[in-house]
Amino acid sequence: VIVADAQYTSEEYKQKVGWGHSSYEDCIQLAAEAGAKRLFFTHHDPTRTDAQLDEILEGLLSSGKVPEGLTIDMASEGKEVFL
Repeated sequence: VIVADAQYTSEEYKQKVGWGHSSYEDCIQLAAEAGAKRLFFTHHDPTRTDAQLDEILEGLLSSGKVPEGLTIDMASEGKEVFL
């Protein structure tokens, strides 16, 4: 399980390089290289709504960028994860 800071889409990240945050796509690549089975994105942009986060997640899931065997999700307050 990896919990990763992901505030930006890859498009947004181009304007935010060096700000100390990652893109969702970079985190997916890192998790795949590490052989992780689960990846949770955290430290969301505080201006995003839950609906926007859901939309980003759905976009990532349908993009073909998530390798087989890796499950991705947004971390959220109160979410319980059982290992």
